[in-house]
Amino acid sequence: MERLILNMPKGVFAVLVLGVIFAFILLNDPPRTVCDGQMDVFREAQKRFLFKDESTKAQRKPKIEELTETCRFQASPGGCLELFDRLRKFAVDLTELGSRCEAGAGKAPEIQSATWVGLDLLTRLAWGERGPRSYVQRTGWLDSGEVALFCRLKGKALAFYGAPALLAFRERTLGDLPASSGLSHEQVIERSLFSIPCEAIRSTL
Repeated sequence: MERLILNMPKGVFAVLVLGVIFAFILLNDPPRTVCDGQMDVFREAQKRFLFKDESTKAQRKPKIEELTETCRFQASPGGCLELFDRLRKFAVDLTELGSRCEAGAGKAPEIQSATWVGLDLLTRLAWGERGPRSYVQRTGWLDSGEVALFCRLKGKALAFYGAPALLAFRERTLGDLPASSGLSHEQVIERSLFSIPCEAIRSTL
């Protein structure tokens, strides 16, 4: 190998060296795309809520964690109001990335977590501690805006992670709801938010 390099014309050797350097740069610092720029805008819009603000040491964790804890504990319209508002903005900002960039953004751990946590929480809040007596009560104390938020997040989960992942999530969540052990699988689905006709609701969003 050493002899081959020594006998190699200087011009060829220089081209090879430049090629190696260029490849190294591309691998370690790939060129930015339109989606990279869109994601920067999204991160800025979701700073402090979804992403920690690295410019301050005061914020030890994203705001979504604090608001989720408050909403779980209070389980009331007032206790969950800010979280729902922020999740709506999260969903809108995701859509503004555009279909071309949105799918790739779904791979970000923060976006995955917010999507699944939002769906899980809304499902449990609608169900309550005792469970609905029938499908008529399946939305619990959630209003139409919060049901629409559930449908929006469900649509994002389906687009990002696929039907099998959404189905697996549904089964895990519904299997862990309180006061559901005496019901059939079909009854649990029927009385949960997962029986909401989201296709009709999403068409109005």
